Amino acid sequence: MIKIAICDEDSCNRKTLADLSLKSLFDTIEVAFRFYENGMQIIDEVLAGSFDADLLITDVVLPGIDGIKTVGFLRKFGLKTDVIFISEAIEYSMEGYRLHAFAFIRKPISVVEFESAMRRYANEKIQQSRDYLQVAIRGSFHKLNLKKVMYFESAGRKIRAVGKEENTEFYQKMDHLEEQLEKNGFLRIHQSYIVNMLYVSFANASVIMLAGGTQLPVSKRYVNRTREAFRLT
Repeated sequence: MIKIAICDEDSCNRKTLADLSLKSLFDTIEVAFRFYENGMQIIDEVLAGSFDADLLITDVVLPGIDGIKTVGFLRKFGLKTDVIFISEAIEYSMEGYRLHAFAFIRKPISVVEFESAMRRYANEKIQQSRDYLQVAIRGSFHKLNLKKVMYFESAGRKIRAVGKEENTEFYQKMDHLEEQLEKNGFLRIHQSYIVNMLYVSFANASVIMLAGGTQLPVSKRYVNRTREAFRLT
């Protein structure tokens, strides 16, 4: 799900932006909206710790605190919320990108340009989510960067993610983990091992060698899929 905040003093504009967003993201990803009339409403939520939008779509010209200053506050507060600025004035674009805006769209809004930006944003968010695995560790949820995991190993009731820099242990069933990772370039080679194929330096029907020299066994149950994955004869 993407949480989208829309900030515009005109209720018709807010509805139009929401409708365009839904049209752009239809059948792509689930969306939830929050609506704001001015930047101060957003700042109040930030100070209260309740502003959690993934994406803020905001007009630059707002009553009171403008969109640029509102996003500047988010950045100073350490929030990395993605931002799409909407404005009639192109001179704000450089300031917007200095604040790491995802896009700057001029008014009157081009439907094609807006939908293109939203689809590009959704695709990037989906890709980012695939790069991480959410795991529970001591009652809290953590995002595990899959690009840094060399392999997963079952250790009793726990699973150990063995990484380039550190290891992480969490509770999970190996079969369930295999299903979660099947589209992320990981391969089950043994009842106890799932490897990241990016780190495989050598493979045959009985053993996998990873970068750094770690060797892991290939069990008979997984020989065929290992042969197919690495085109072994």
